[in-house]
Amino acid sequence: MVVTRPKIQVAGRITRWIDEHPRVFWGMVIVYAAIFAVAAISPWYQIHMRDQESWPFHTVFLIKKGMLPERGELVAFQLREEYVERIEPHAPRTQIPVNTMWMKRVLGMPGDRVDVVENQVVINGQPVASGFGRDRFGVPIYLTSFRGEIPPHQYYVSLPHPRSFDSRYYGMVKESDVIGLAVPLF
Repeated sequence: MVVTRPKIQVAGRITRWIDEHPRVFWGMVIVYAAIFAVAAISPWYQIHMRDQESWPFHTVFLIKKGMLPERGELVAFQLREEYVERIEPHAPRTQIPVNTMWMKRVLGMPGDRVDVVENQVVINGQPVASGFGRDRFGVPIYLTSFRGEIPPHQYYVSLPHPRSFDSRYYGMVKESDVIGLAVPLF
């Protein structure tokens, strides 16, 4: 008796790849299933799917709760009302979802120097971002008025997208609002 495994009905190249690498494919399925299972029952991890424009361009993230970031790491944090209140000019910002989880990359750590030169945000002498002048609704928006050393237990967060809504506009994120590290799964 010959046992044949059923073909997976997917697009041509994917099907061929799966046929040529069945152990790799099923190994990946098992690893991702295990990650999702652990995250679903663990108080130390969360799984989140991208649901906001402000998040990096990945689909699914593993959040390692309680872990503090290092420079360059992706961090998940709560965007608090106080951050939105720092935005200049002061105007109703009902379109900004406060008290929700946001993800950005940590570009500035406590003790780093933040300056604004023309329309560029500079951290420790290196340009990290530019202002875009108007938000997505066409309302003028200015770079944060913060200049100087990043205080203890706070972080400068941003993404490389030129229209990323981040520390350029609402300033530093407090360590107490950090949920944990965000790891893109896919």
